[in-house]
Amino acid sequence: MKKYLALLTVLAFTTLQSGWAGALGLKSISSPDGSIEISGQQASNETDFAPADDHRGSVVTRVRLGVNMDVTDDVRGRIEAVRACDPAGANVLYGNGKPETVANEEANIGIQNAYLDIDGLLGLDSFRVGRQYVGRPGDLIVYFGPLNDDILNVTALDSLSITKKWWKLDITGVTGKIVDNTGVPGVTDTNADVAGDQNVSWITLNSDTLIPDMKVPLEFGVYQYTNTGATAATNDNMTLAVYDLRAGYTLMDGAVNLGAEYAMNGGQRNGAGPGGSNVDNKGTALLFNAMYDDKEVGWGAHLKYADASGDDPTETNSTSKDSSFRDIASDFRFGEILSNSNRLATACPLGSGPGLDTGNFGCGLNVINIGGYYKLPVGNNKLTALADYYMVSVNEVANSIDDGVGTEIDLTLQYAHSKDVTGAIGYATFSPDKGFINQYAANANLSDDPVTKLFAKLMVKWGGQ
Repeated sequence: MKKYLALLTVLAFTTLQSGWAGALGLKSISSPDGSIEISGQQASNETDFAPADDHRGSVVTRVRLGVNMDVTDDVRGRIEAVRACDPAGANVLYGNGKPETVANEEANIGIQNAYLDIDGLLGLDSFRVGRQYVGRPGDLIVYFGPLNDDILNVTALDSLSITKKWWKLDITGVTGKIVDNTGVPGVTDTNADVAGDQNVSWITLNSDTLIPDMKVPLEFGVYQYTNTGATAATNDNMTLAVYDLRAGYTLMDGAVNLGAEYAMNGGQRNGAGPGGSNVDNKGTALLFNAMYDDKEVGWGAHLKYADASGDDPTETNSTSKDSSFRDIASDFRFGEILSNSNRLATACPLGSGPGLDTGNFGCGLNVINIGGYYKLPVGNNKLTALADYYMVSVNEVANSIDDGVGTEIDLTLQYAHSKDVTGAIGYATFSPDKGFINQYAANANLSDDPVTKLFAKLMVKWGGQ
C-alpha cells in the first residue's frame, strides 16, 4: 500500500482543491479519476519447456491518477500520471524495495497523458494535441494505451488526433511521433545523428448507414509507419503502410454479432535486401469473429479465426519482397500465456506476445479460438466462468520443418463486486509444438513439457475515467 500512497500524495495536493484553478490561471479543475490494479502470476516452463526448475512468481501493480481541467471557455486539458512497470521491473514488484517516500517514488512516476482539447477548431468535431492514448484496445494494427500483459505496461503517443462527421462518414485522423532522435532544432539536430525518427499516422473512415435499410458497420483505414533509419545513412529507412477494411453485421436483435477484417501491407524497407537492395512489404492478414451473447440467460459463445501471411523460404524472388504480415503496434491478443507472458515472449519470440507479426522469422501466424462464458447463478450473479481454447500454427516454414506453435487452454473466474471493483482468478496451460520449441529450424528433439500459469487480477477505479 505504501507504493500507492506516494503517487496519491504527490497529485492530491495539486488537484483536489478547486481553489488551485485560480492560482494556476485555469477556469476550473475537476476531481481526480484513476485506478489501482494488482496482477499476480505463477508460471513454470516458460523458458525451457522442460522439468528443470524455471518457476517464477510475481505481483506487479499499476496506479493511474488523472485530472481534467477547463483551461478557457473552449479549451480543455488532461494530465494523467502513471506508476507502472517497465521491462526492467524496477521498484514495481511486491517485495522489491518497497519505496515509501515521495523522493523514492519520483523516478517511478511518468506522465502518460498531457493534452489539450480545443472545441470547434477549424470546424472539426474534436481536436486533441499532446501525449495521449490512441487506437483501440485489442486492435490488430495499432494501439497506444494501458496494456494487459503480465507487467501491466503503459504506452502513449505524442500526437495530434482529430475527428469529423462528414456526410455519412465518421473520419478519424492521427499523426504522432514515436521516437525523435534529431535533437534540439538548430542546436543538436545535425547530420551526424546516429539514428532517425519514428513516426506513425493513420486515417479511418467508418459508417453503419452506407447500405440502405441495413445497419452494416464498415470501416476503411490507411496506416503508415516510417523509420528514417537506424544509422546516419540515408538508404536504410523504412516505410510500412497498412490498408485495412473492416465490416460487421448483427442478427437476432443483437444476440449474434459477426465481424471481419482484411489488412494488406505496402511500402518498403530500403537497404534490407541482398547487396543493399530494397524489400517491398506484401503481407496480408484476415480476421473473422462470430459471437452469440444471450444476456437474459447469462451465457455466450464465440469463434475467432486469424490468419497472417508468411514469407515462403522456398520462393526464388523472396529476397525482393517480404510476404509476411507486419503491424505497427498491435494489441491483438490470443491466450493468457501466448499473448500476455512477457517472459515467454523473450524466450521464444515467434508466436508469443500480441499481434500476428512474426518479426524476423516471417512465418505468418494462424490462430483459431473457441470459447464462451456462463454467468453462475450464485452470489447475485456476480461470478462469471470463462473458457478459451486456442490452436496456433505458422504458415510458412522450410520443407520437413514442423509448423506448429501449440495449443492453449485458459480457464477464468471473474467477479464483479461493483462497476468500479472487479477481479479475476484463472489457470492457463500451453502445450508447445516441436516447431515452436526449435524456432522453426531442424528438429533437435527438445523437451516439450507444457507451460502452466496461475493468475489473479484486481482493479479498483474511480471518477468515471
